[in-house]
Amino acid sequence: MDTVVDPQRDERGKHDWVILSQEVEPSDQYEHEYRIEIGRQVKYITIEPGTYEQDVLDFPCPHELPKLPPGDWTCARIFRQPGKAQPTIEFSSRKLLGLSATWHPDCIEILSLTLKDRLSFRVRVAQYGSKLAVAKIARFEWELQYVEQETAVYKTIDGLGIAPQFLGHLAEEGRVMGLLLEKVEGRLAGIEDLDACRSALKRLHALGILHGDTNRHNYIVTDQGVKVIDFENAIVGGSQEQMDEECAQLALQLTETSGRGGGYIWTEEAYKALQD
Repeated sequence: MDTVVDPQRDERGKHDWVILSQEVEPSDQYEHEYRIEIGRQVKYITIEPGTYEQDVLDFPCPHELPKLPPGDWTCARIFRQPGKAQPTIEFSSRKLLGLSATWHPDCIEILSLTLKDRLSFRVRVAQYGSKLAVAKIARFEWELQYVEQETAVYKTIDGLGIAPQFLGHLAEEGRVMGLLLEKVEGRLAGIEDLDACRSALKRLHALGILHGDTNRHNYIVTDQGVKVIDFENAIVGGSQEQMDEECAQLALQLTETSGRGGGYIWTEEAYKALQD
């Protein structure tokens, strides 16, 4: 598998470290997870419940946590020990899990991309050469199942024009943990696009793929026809009964106005301002 490095690199801050992703539990009953960058290396931090106040957990700063040096470690656990005033940190160099079923010849290092707007917690607009693309990642190991499923579906439909073009796998220091897709331009489908959306859905069904989430935000009407997106809930080998039900519910999905499945668009400037 070839490694492709995008020539346009992200300009990052000069702090000790930068938070790339986080999963913070508001009740402080479960572990809090962070994916951070230190000196062009990605590390994973787990903070145990009861270690910090909620405001620190929501927006941790370098001076509030133990020193996180660069080096060969991959994971760290921060916790409080009885009788000690300051939290304790333990480092580990364990090998992180990655996708096993890769199939595309190109593999792009995620840190080589200039990342732009956030479309959801796991999805970013990215600059890839002269064009915009969509980067979807597993922020943490427990999210790999979603990327694995979507990657498998794209292998089945590659080159058929049903969905955006699969541009390559995304890797983090060689560990495959995401996918890069063409960013298609178009509009959300409505009930007036029922026939075109049903046709696209039936093409998936003919390949044995149940989409699993046919809300209107997963159909983009383009100049080249309807493109179907978001296959993390798809089932390869769905039953005919399930596929018939999915088709039967399509008209209702295309009239949905609640915004379910629409995600959000959060600019990087707004995200940084929230952290300041």
